[in-house]
Amino acid sequence: MCRSIAAGLVLFCLDTKKDQKKSSRKKASTLRQNTLARFSGRPLPAGKVKKQWPARFLPWGRGSALCIYAIEEFKNKKIIIMKMKYSVKLFVLVLVGVMLSGALKAQQEDKSKRPSPPATATGKIGEATVSIDYSSPAVKGRKIFGGILPYGKVWRAGANEATMFTTDKEITVEGKKLPAGKYSFFATPGEKEWTIFFNSENGQWGDKKDGSTNMDPAKTVLSFTVKLKKLKDIKERLEYTITANGVDMQWEYSDVFFKVK
Repeated sequence: MCRSIAAGLVLFCLDTKKDQKKSSRKKASTLRQNTLARFSGRPLPAGKVKKQWPARFLPWGRGSALCIYAIEEFKNKKIIIMKMKYSVKLFVLVLVGVMLSGALKAQQEDKSKRPSPPATATGKIGEATVSIDYSSPAVKGRKIFGGILPYGKVWRAGANEATMFTTDKEITVEGKKLPAGKYSFFATPGEKEWTIFFNSENGQWGDKKDGSTNMDPAKTVLSFTVKLKKLKDIKERLEYTITANGVDMQWEYSDVFFKVK
């Protein structure tokens, strides 16, 4: 029995070494068949040998046949496991590649090439530094207020992402206190006056999928009404300006100013 096991292991080692030099399982299988063909002796036990083994004889008896069969089964399972590991690794690599590609594409997006490019207005009002980050849409021959932006409907006060108003110190806006912080900024246009909103939610897209403005009324921290002035000449692009006394917004023929101190 020991001779049988030892002989089987020798055959396994020879077979493994030769397998490493072959590029396909088909060649490795042919090598095993040729090796068995060189032996003569008792037949392999029925039902224990896989179909790819030919009806050959071995000189070491039943033990050697079972040993070789066990070795072959182990190798086949090992090959399956290796293939599974390779498939999993390949899937992970593809998934990581797709994720990195998406992230890189997002980072490489040039927002300045948008139809409504980003803009920033910054200034000092008293001791506070105030900034407004917005996207600047153009008129492009359209009727804006009372046209594509209906009167009485809340507007994101810009385009793309919601307009953001930031102050590093507490300020007073039209007589109302506004703590230091970052706020989304909205407006409801009217024919003679506008309503301005400061909302505690920030970082959101300006509109929802259904086209409505993405403002949660429950998070409004400050609102007020200001008079509308009319411009003589058209202002093609939306523009915010921060002065020593407040904030001015101009677009198309509309001019809205509110006091800040």
